[in-house]
Amino acid sequence: MVANDFDRFFDVHPAIDRVFFNGAAAEKNFVRLAGIDRPLRYRRLPSTSPAQTMRYADKLAMWREALG
Repeated sequence: MVANDFDRFFDVHPAIDRVFFNGAAAEKNFVRLAGIDRPLRYRRLPSTSPAQTMRYADKLAMWREALG
């Protein structure tokens, strides 16, 4: 697996100050592969996959709160 060039992405988009992960695997892969060391706020949110056991309404509420 090869990560996108996040350093370049964040250089081109300096207004980005938050990164949300769509579940634990996304966060784990970002940390392992991207190697980013920037003063951003990171937050793992529940996966939007229907395979997860959390109720849809609870997931939606957490995503809305994070994006609000």
